[in-house]
Amino acid sequence: MGRVFVIDEDNTYSDILQKRGFDVFATANAYKLIKYAREIPPSLYVINADLKDTDYCGLVKHLVDNHYTDNAPLAVLHSGKKKLWRQGVSHYINKKDVEKKLPEIAEAYCSGGCKYDLLMVDNTPERLKTPCDLSAFEVYDAHAAKIFMNKNNVKAVAVHCRSELYDELCSQLGFEKTFYVDNTENIKDLVSFIK
Repeated sequence: MGRVFVIDEDNTYSDILQKRGFDVFATANAYKLIKYAREIPPSLYVINADLKDTDYCGLVKHLVDNHYTDNAPLAVLHSGKKKLWRQGVSHYINKKDVEKKLPEIAEAYCSGGCKYDLLMVDNTPERLKTPCDLSAFEVYDAHAAKIFMNKNNVKAVAVHCRSELYDELCSQLGFEKTFYVDNTENIKDLVSFIK
């Protein structure tokens, strides 16, 4: 099973993962996380965006610009109080949903073997809703989507992006059943095709 690196003050989120059997390295110090990540690369980074003493934007930029996130996706935990959208972030998890979503995301990247009807790659700050009758995994970054597909099984991929980016994202993903969606109704239209 893979390792999860967590930036957290009181180990609340690392405890959730450790109780589920994940190998977790937790710290409140961004420098320490980066130092250890060079030596022992994780399968997933988890950052609490609401920490007072951590420059969230600077840390995300450093991890992305220095290619830390090329092989380990980045999940951001938040309380919904500030704008968080940053290129290279793979997952945004509202803290009220963390008990359910964080272990699911960690399992997909650390263990793999998960099966979903749909991988939703949303390369925009505007979020589309996935129909309830589909098992879906949502990701905001093409690198993370590729890592996810190497470890898990999906029936189809839906891509929400600026139309001029679609061909580039499709070639990065390299998955035959990839579809462009620009609204929630388009996703609903895929249901009959996927099932």
